[in-house]
Amino acid sequence: MITVISIEPTPNPNALKFIVSESFVPNGATVTYNSSRDAGVDPLGAGLFRIQGVTSVFYMDDFITVTKSGDVPWEDIVEEAEGLIGSTAPVLVDLGPMSDPSAAASAAPAADGIAFDAMSAEERLGRINQILDDEIRPALAGDGGGLQVLGIAGDRVRVHYQGACGSCPTSTAGTLMYIETRLRELLSGKLTLSPE
Repeated sequence: MITVISIEPTPNPNALKFIVSESFVPNGATVTYNSSRDAGVDPLGAGLFRIQGVTSVFYMDDFITVTKSGDVPWEDIVEEAEGLIGSTAPVLVDLGPMSDPSAAASAAPAADGIAFDAMSAEERLGRINQILDDEIRPALAGDGGGLQVLGIAGDRVRVHYQGACGSCPTSTAGTLMYIETRLRELLSGKLTLSPE
């Protein structure tokens, strides 16, 4: 049975990170739900959305990040969410290929910035995910969030913030600029990040 070991604040005042006793998302994959409809048959995800004020749920490794609307106090959410997490195992039906960024990363060989421009879109995505896995995602996970790469068109990389990062003001400002700058330094000075 999964138990909540601790509850930690995140840089986003509307998101809390529930650290659990065991990992239930395979291979470093992530799961994001933005509504009970998104949660589908997952009883944990759907149950968390039944709590008044919950706006998103994010699973990764050994934590769940719950994000709430700004007008509902945490006191109205925490106890019920903790009880639900401890009594309801998630049922993950289909994580899909974009849930596991390491799959794409392992397919792409390391390359310098000049060779990056000559790569196929799939190879470019793999290289971007490899850098994100090595340098960015661990820090985001530490704050209860994540970053999913949705795709690349030319030099425009579409990304989606997950968990605590999804509604955090610093995600779309400083963090996004840092990630874009780092990818430009390592891969191509023409890359731009576009959050969705």
